[in-house]
Amino acid sequence: MVVTTSHVACLFIRFSQFSCAAIVLGIIAYFINQHSRDNGVGSLSREIYVEVIAALSVLLSLIWMIPFTWQSLYYPVDFLISFAWFAAFGVLVNWLFNYPCGNYSYYYYWGVLYSFDPYCAKWRTAEAFSFIAGLLFLISAFLGIHIYHFVSDRSVGVDDATESATR
Repeated sequence: MVVTTSHVACLFIRFSQFSCAAIVLGIIAYFINQHSRDNGVGSLSREIYVEVIAALSVLLSLIWMIPFTWQSLYYPVDFLISFAWFAAFGVLVNWLFNYPCGNYSYYYYWGVLYSFDPYCAKWRTAEAFSFIAGLLFLISAFLGIHIYHFVSDRSVGVDDATESATR
């Protein structure tokens, strides 16, 4: 198997996907835990959806970081997971739009906004990393198309030419 720059980029993107999904998984698990303690914040169904997408992404990105799985056809699944992440981002943004994050805020002398609500910062962090995860899965899908249809064809052509020349 020939390791190209595309394969190294794919491995880096898979690790970044794993990192973003793990961050979202931890934050949303914290919010789900808060529901059992003090009625929590956020819609439990939204949090469960994001949690399932994050857990699935962590699992798949770990499996797909194994070097022997590079030649497989995974880009359709990458597209589906990226759309699921964008839906998770929309769900998180939609809920935060209705949550009063600005109630405990004030403007500092230079116009910088400070918020003392701990849920807002964590929720926005989950939003940001869910969007980044969606982008990374989308980039990985396009990179998978490139590797599967262009890099694999070229390496097969080179092997066939070398093999026929040695006969």
